[in-house]
Amino acid sequence: MSRQAANLLDIRRIIGGVLAVYGVLILAAGIFGSDADKHQAAGVNVNLYAGIAILVGGILFLVWAFATPFTEVEEREEGRGRAACAAAPGT
Repeated sequence: MSRQAANLLDIRRIIGGVLAVYGVLILAAGIFGSDADKHQAAGVNVNLYAGIAILVGGILFLVWAFATPFTEVEEREEGRGRAACAAAPGT
């Protein structure tokens, strides 16, 4: 698998994207929801707060995925493996 394909299929990007989309949808439900929805939750706009929290979680996943791409992680692990082999006695 090429490095670019590995980056596209990085699970952090997929989870971050899904959470961001759901966060926007729930946030919209909180902003444009009816007063009846708010009264069911003792006057608290649960959709608004949950949407903000989910959206922030999705953005954090995306920032994490783009800040440290999969290829950089893979290269660091390969470097550690080579260093461990070089340090092992009898090799």
